[in-house]
Amino acid sequence: MAGREDVLEKYWEWIRPEAGESEKVLGLDEDTVNYIDRIVDEYLRHEQEQQTDKTKGRDRNE
Repeated sequence: MAGREDVLEKYWEWIRPEAGESEKVLGLDEDTVNYIDRIVDEYLRHEQEQQTDKTKGRDRNE
């Protein structure tokens, strides 16, 4: 799925259990999927901050 965010998003929605529904993939119950969503959101927020800093001439890794 490299580079195919649309396919990844469709897959993620397909395996996401509905509220109160049992898991569709072993180990990916509603709470776990929500936790993964929060982790990914934080990662993307951090990546966006780094890109913003680089465009302003400030690289936090230096």
